[in-house]
Order: sequence, then C-alpha cells, then structure tokens
Amino acid sequence: MDLGHATRLLGASMRLTRLIVADDIPGQWWIKDPLRERAAREYAETGREPWWWRYTQGLDCPFCVGLWIAAAVTVADEAAGDSRAWRVFTTALALNEAAAHAGTRLGDTAPDPQEDHDE
Repeated sequence: MDLGHATRLLGASMRLTRLIVADDIPGQWWIKDPLRERAAREYAETGREPWWWRYTQGLDCPFCVGLWIAAAVTVADEAAGDSRAWRVFTTALALNEAAAHAGTRLGDTAPDPQEDHDE
C-alpha cells in the first residue's frame, strides 16, 4: 500500500468516525438517538436497562468507534480492489475531513443560522 492510498483510507476512516461521534446527521439523529430511545422504551416496559445499553455509551468515544470504522474501511478496501467508485468515495471523505479539520483549526467563519441577521 502506498502513502497516498494509506492517507486516503486514514482520511475516510476519520470522516466516518466523526459522522458517528460528533455530527448530528447521521450520528445523533440516525444512530444514537434511535438507540437511546429504544433503550428508554425497553426500560419503561421492563424496569431494567437492556443488555446492549452499555454499548451505546461507546458511540461517543472516537477511539471506540474509530477502531471499528477503520476495520470496516480496511475490509471494504480489500473487497473493492481497484474500484474507481471506491477510490472516489474514499477520496471525497478524506478531502472533506481535511477541509473540516482545516476550518476548525483556522476558525470557522460560517454565519450561525440561529442568529438573527436582520439588523
């Protein structure tokens, strides 16, 4: 594996991890909230937490999620071989992660949509 390939997979893994751990979509809205709501329903019905509840706590840990994402990206990369679609997908994820990281470090200047800009 050459350095460019490894960098692309690293960036893709970082972005997918961030999607789950830090982003509202899909992490919070599509993964964490539905699992926590289901656990709360089961607790209300049975009076005890479901056996799998403790695993949802790991969804806030970038190291926990990152391990499984990196493993999945590695397996998918092996399965995809020289697929152009896979290269484009992982490159887009890596570039998005690089841009997001740079924006965070340089100071994100995007206007806050919650603020009233009518002065």
